[in-house]
Amino acid sequence: MDKKNIPNIITCIRIIGAVSLLFLEPFNLVFYIVYGLCGFTDILDGFLARRWKITSTLGARLDTIADFSFYAAMLYHLLPYLFKTLDTRIWYLTGVVAVLRIFSYSFVAIRFRCLASLHTYLNKLTGLSVFFMPYFTSFDFFEWYCWIVCGIALVAAVYEIGIHIKRAVKKEDKTKVKA
Repeated sequence: MDKKNIPNIITCIRIIGAVSLLFLEPFNLVFYIVYGLCGFTDILDGFLARRWKITSTLGARLDTIADFSFYAAMLYHLLPYLFKTLDTRIWYLTGVVAVLRIFSYSFVAIRFRCLASLHTYLNKLTGLSVFFMPYFTSFDFFEWYCWIVCGIALVAAVYEIGIHIKRAVKKEDKTKVKA
């Protein structure tokens, strides 16, 4: 097997795992094993591609498909449980975070004519925190954990907007100097 294909094969395994999650009963041992495998492969494929310097457009597209498949499967299983379990106020905060994210993506799309989500440490911490949510559903502290995750997501969204605005201001300053 050619080394350059390994990250893409790992990503394809994540896609298969994500789709299989749709057919598994949530919150049992098999579900958690497949879910954990999806998370592990998400880290491993990118790590190997960067380490071996074999990143590709195909790999990036496959990764996006894998991420979307995984998030869709999780929303399918997790949202009904969360709606029944969590306080209504946490959904308002989640809505605020969603609006900030939409604003951030829209701002970048309009201002820079591209789609961008920054890989900041706060965004990575948000993703990791969201990833662990299903593992904590049966614990008494689950609602507090969800509040913390929303807080991290809020700070990450505001931070990313700040970066985009700062970048836009710098670009405008450069344009004024040239004029």
